[in-house]
Amino acid sequence: MADIDVNIIFDKTKINEFLKKAKKYGFYPSLPNVRKIANETGIMPISLKKGNITAKIDIIIAENILEYTAIKRGRKKKIGSLRARFISAEDLVIHKIASSRPRDFEDLKGILIRQKGKIDIAYIQGWLKRIDKVNKKSKTYKSFKELLNELR
Repeated sequence: MADIDVNIIFDKTKINEFLKKAKKYGFYPSLPNVRKIANETGIMPISLKKGNITAKIDIIIAENILEYTAIKRGRKKKIGSLRARFISAEDLVIHKIASSRPRDFEDLKGILIRQKGKIDIAYIQGWLKRIDKVNKKSKTYKSFKELLNELR
């Protein structure tokens, strides 16, 4: 089963309308209280079941400058008949390290290994410094530097 994160710029007041339309295409809420979760966390967990395709999808509703920037910097790509905008490896790294989920940290290691020599470290560090400046408890910059040293 695929596990997909989708960042969108979206009006939370239209969650019911979105879910109703999504159902026509095989998407449905993963949890019974998906509207409440989306309003509280900005994440709308949904699933896709269409033919032999199943996927767990987290719709992440952009709520801050980092998320808006990642979406706007994304590049359009075509996969089969689908055209979508994919965020850069740098923005994905920032999102993963800013998350407190252990799975995201493991994903982060894989991204850094696969993208070694192709990724803009200065761009990432600039954002992580900004995050740490706004959130005094955050240690994303330090964690990132430690991870880079570990992977060397």
